Amino acid sequence: PYEWAKLLENYPEYFKEAMDYDPEFLQAKLFYATAIRSRVNLEDGENQVKTAKMAIEAYKELLKPENEPRLKERDRDQTYAFIADLYKTLDDQKSYREWLQKRADLPNQKPTTKAECLYAIGVTYWNEATKISKKYETQVPGKLPEVAKPDKWKKEDIDELLKLTQTGLKYIEQAIAADPKYANAYSYKALLLK
Repeated sequence: PYEWAKLLENYPEYFKEAMDYDPEFLQAKLFYATAIRSRVNLEDGENQVKTAKMAIEAYKELLKPENEPRLKERDRDQTYAFIADLYKTLDDQKSYREWLQKRADLPNQKPTTKAECLYAIGVTYWNEATKISKKYETQVPGKLPEVAKPDKWKKEDIDELLKLTQTGLKYIEQAIAADPKYANAYSYKALLLK
């Protein structure tokens, strides 16, 4: 791993030099962003955060009006996907959802990709709802966790749980509408209705 990390350390600079030489060289900008992104999971703590933010900015450069029309459709789609994934790495759920939605809304987006994006958004709401319900769980050894009756819950937790569940369900329903064969969405629909 160390040798690989050392090798990747200099890659962004090679593409940066190409960009400096020819600022219109779009592929150099794409590979620059990709080279930075490839280092994110090799780092941790503040270095990982810094590198992820650098990669996000490099990818956003590709989406500027002077660049985006020149991107191939596949590269545009992947740029949105990578930005979303980097926000997920940063645990920035709001931005993660926003970029997934932008990717889902791209013109000519494939139904399965659109469904995957909407599903992923729905799952984030389910995860947040689960965090609330876990506060009211009791673990009995050898048994499934038991959840306290709603009359033992705080009203604000019930309200937030309902809001998260309804929002998550809305996105899961949109995923199913985008691609009715997208099976994962049905699983989370059942979980959100539970």
